[in-house]
Amino acid sequence: METHGKPNNIILITIDSLRWDTLPKMPELWSMAKENAYFTRAYTNGPSTPFSFPSIFSLNYDPMKERIRIREPTLAGYLRGKGYRTAGIVASNPYISSLSGYQNGFDHFNDHISTAGREVKGELWRYLQRLPDCVQNLRDIHRWYFKQDVTSSLSAEVVTEESIDLISTSRRPFFIWIHYMDTHYPYTPPREYSEYSISEIAELNNFRKKREADDSKETRMQVERLKVLYEDSARWLDEKLSDLFAYLEQSGLWENTDMLVTSDHGEGFGEHGFLGHPSQLYQEVVKIPLVVKKEGLFGKHDELVETRDIPSMLSYSGCEIDKTGDKGIIPLRARHAGGRSCMRKGINLISDPESLDYGIWGFATEKYKFIFDEERDEVELYDLETDPGEKKDISMVEDAVVSKFLKMILGSGAFSSGK
Repeated sequence: METHGKPNNIILITIDSLRWDTLPKMPELWSMAKENAYFTRAYTNGPSTPFSFPSIFSLNYDPMKERIRIREPTLAGYLRGKGYRTAGIVASNPYISSLSGYQNGFDHFNDHISTAGREVKGELWRYLQRLPDCVQNLRDIHRWYFKQDVTSSLSAEVVTEESIDLISTSRRPFFIWIHYMDTHYPYTPPREYSEYSISEIAELNNFRKKREADDSKETRMQVERLKVLYEDSARWLDEKLSDLFAYLEQSGLWENTDMLVTSDHGEGFGEHGFLGHPSQLYQEVVKIPLVVKKEGLFGKHDELVETRDIPSMLSYSGCEIDKTGDKGIIPLRARHAGGRSCMRKGINLISDPESLDYGIWGFATEKYKFIFDEERDEVELYDLETDPGEKKDISMVEDAVVSKFLKMILGSGAFSSGK
């Protein structure tokens, strides 16, 4: 959209770990979605930050064929070349920081990560992880509520205030990327946004740290309590989004600002026996919210979209991806981490793209979800129309469908290639 020949401002808001079904529980964002446009079948190309963001910032990225990388020009670099002032504010996530190459293309970039004493702090962190839960509770209370530890993520309040300050000083069309961490573990909303005590919050986050969820009655109750805490964090974040939207309205920028709000991945709460977002490709971690404010785009949209579509949704031309031959099929990719991080923190994705020794590959269509675990040599297939919760694996009775998807993976050159 353009107003009197001048390009609109563009704001990209990414919210770490926000589930697609949490959107209606965030009044401000849900209201914006209903007044503009939202997509009910939006997918990330991977279940964690390192796997999802290359799709957003690398134009025409192919997650099935390429290493995990950021290709230049990035989305920010492309828009800067079109005359935009570009700025990025990231709430302390090393996977999308200047350590990983995400500052490229930005005139201003603040990832809020201190590199001072990193090795010493890392050793201290590993030592503290071995302490009993009772001691960890005290450590976490101190870290989360007094913010004395560098691993604490910046709060939505600070991120929003900094974003408003940046916007207020922009005298030409701007592109600003804002990344929030408030719905990422640990879930630590301000006290007034939760009915839980500080000790209960620490207890629930220690429970989440185990990343497993059995089917016992006690565990199910804890999972439900944990999800309430997560949604409390989402409500807190929603109020800070309201502050940003109100500023845009009051300053007269709302009408000539395009905006897209999404997440990098979801969060599991026991649906398939795990908590958080480990290397899995089930709906709770790869289906995401996607809200767009842009001229001519309104209402509920049920077509399949993915994070690779975001550059073309945000810009006017030149960012469309080539989906020839695979229209209606969303590629999915993860790494069989076995409890390890899916990527080393601080790897620069421009100079040193990340290879995978073994992959978990998948596809989502309107009807099917296909998952192939290369290391375990196992396949899963779900009918999303009749089984949206992915409870019944039908791979044993749908040989033709499984064969089709396996051939697509083999044909991509991804299988056993280390790419």
